[in-house]
Amino acid sequence: MNLVDLLENYKKYANGDLTSACKLEVEDEEINDFDFSKYDLNNSYFGGVQFCDCNFSNVYLSGSNFGGSSLIRCQFNNNELVKAEWDDVTISDTVYSNLKSKRSSFMYGKFNNVKFLNGTFEGCMFDNSSMDNVIFEKCKICSASFDGCTFSNVTFMDCLIETHKFDDIEGVFIR
Repeated sequence: MNLVDLLENYKKYANGDLTSACKLEVEDEEINDFDFSKYDLNNSYFGGVQFCDCNFSNVYLSGSNFGGSSLIRCQFNNNELVKAEWDDVTISDTVYSNLKSKRSSFMYGKFNNVKFLNGTFEGCMFDNSSMDNVIFEKCKICSASFDGCTFSNVTFMDCLIETHKFDDIEGVFIR
């Protein structure tokens, strides 16, 4: 089954059509220049997938697992990411606007040239990730964990940061 057919069937199932019962599982694929904005990716699995130039605006991503995937030049706007597992992801040249993330895991991730704008990160884990040229702007960061992370030119601008201290950490700038 091709990706569009799989997404359409999953959309029907997510909207209550039990005759279309299916799982949304994609592994080790390359997906280029694809618009996911009209699909629901709740509880989906995209393992080891390379996404390039994809649009995820307004996509519900809670419970999703993108473990081991790469997101390159993708757009995220108005997304919910609750109890999601995005461990070991590589994210580069990507912007997240208005992301609401709660109890999600981004451990062992590689973030390069990433912007998080007006986001909320509550109880999220970024442990052991590397962040290079990352901007968090006007974000609320509450009970998030960054243990073991390496930072290079990471900026927190006008952020509300609760429970985690970034003072005197090399490579981190608070403005």
